[in-house]
Amino acid sequence: MIKQNQSGVSLVEVLAIIVITAIFSILAWSIFFQGSDYSKTAMTKNQMYQEANHIISELTKVHQSNKEYVITQTNACTFEVSKIEDSGESKIFEKKHGQLCYTITPVTVQSNQTNIQLQLTINNKNEENNEIVVTIQLNRLIGG
Repeated sequence: MIKQNQSGVSLVEVLAIIVITAIFSILAWSIFFQGSDYSKTAMTKNQMYQEANHIISELTKVHQSNKEYVITQTNACTFEVSKIEDSGESKIFEKKHGQLCYTITPVTVQSNQTNIQLQLTINNKNEENNEIVVTIQLNRLIGG
């Protein structure tokens, strides 16, 4: 004899609930990790912009306080700024970083050059397609 008012959950209903819960859990998990990856990329890009601002500040000081200097790319990820003196070149600063790679336009600046334009590229060694390109305009007063 079959009872008409049975209470409880059938096996099909339990499996449907498990499948629906699994789908929503996977979606939530993937959204979380996608957001985490985006946040990491944004933080790295922010760090690269901060580095670019620091380099622009240093290069501006060098350009305004030295009449002749040279910017050279020493290896694939490092560049150096050297002062030109009668006795040769003396290093002012070198820019290298463990995770960031710098590429800059090599140039020799003479005393008669007041305005120069450089292109600086900074990318992350650990992340592909995460780079910034900054155009730097250095100016100094004539005779200053």
